Amino acid sequence: MNKMEWDSIRYFLAIVRNRSLTGAAKELNVSASTVSRNLELLENTINIPLFVRHQSGYILNDHGQALKEKAEELEDAALSFEAIAQSRNKEASGTVSIATAENIANQIIIPAMSDFFQTYPSITIDLLTGIPPINIGKREADIALRLSRPDRGNVLIRKLGVQAWAFYRSKRSNLEISEPLTESSIQLYPTICWSETMVSLAVPSWLNQFMNHSTTSIKCSSLQGLYSAAKAGFGIALLPCFMGDTSEELTKIAFKGDLVQEEIWLVINQDMRHSKSVGLVADFLAEVVKKNAPLFSGKAENLKTVDQL
Repeated sequence: MNKMEWDSIRYFLAIVRNRSLTGAAKELNVSASTVSRNLELLENTINIPLFVRHQSGYILNDHGQALKEKAEELEDAALSFEAIAQSRNKEASGTVSIATAENIANQIIIPAMSDFFQTYPSITIDLLTGIPPINIGKREADIALRLSRPDRGNVLIRKLGVQAWAFYRSKRSNLEISEPLTESSIQLYPTICWSETMVSLAVPSWLNQFMNHSTTSIKCSSLQGLYSAAKAGFGIALLPCFMGDTSEELTKIAFKGDLVQEEIWLVINQDMRHSKSVGLVADFLAEVVKKNAPLFSGKAENLKTVDQL
């Protein structure tokens, strides 16, 4: 048997995840022909086929399925080796990636970065704010600010605070609202809701329990959409306090009952715990959240976490 190359395993797993050569090529930033060549090399080395080439894509056969778990273990080991090697770098330099929500990045983190870069000009911060979930344990990012506690993975976690939510409406709106709102009375007013694709998430699910969708004129799949719709006067919106309270165009609506809040968690890949740059960025994020605690909490008292509702 010829010597097996680690790169071939990497290409194999990319095909497994994407079920196509083109998808794997995009993930690895190479050509489809390179992916195909490495797969062929792997199959020739072990002398067994690993996929069924189907019209719907590359599907693992029994041989491939049996080897998939071991290949993932090798990938995890390689990523861990790389992370530990990088973490030994004692210099405050290089790129540190942060996965977080777009609105937290835009309104909280970015405005605070100037002082950090003046102190550490050799560090580059890569903010990842896309919708797909980021796996910190697999080094898809070095650090994350998350609104739910991770329950697994090769990560270190630390609770930094809470993000409170409240109801808001446009100051220009002529809508007459009897305050405080209740879970029953809110059904009487036009409201801005989350799109159906989002209601499985914690906060939209909480709101969906008592919404009257017949009063809903617009639904949005993003916080920015909800925020813009509220400012435009389409009705009542449930927003994070750090967004609603800082808007000159919105006013908070009193609510009788338990408003929802989420816990803010700092998550770090465990293999990067000795990296000076990662440690400095993690400390920066913790300090930013601490300084903005009144904005996040909304100074409200009648709050419960999502898990308590």
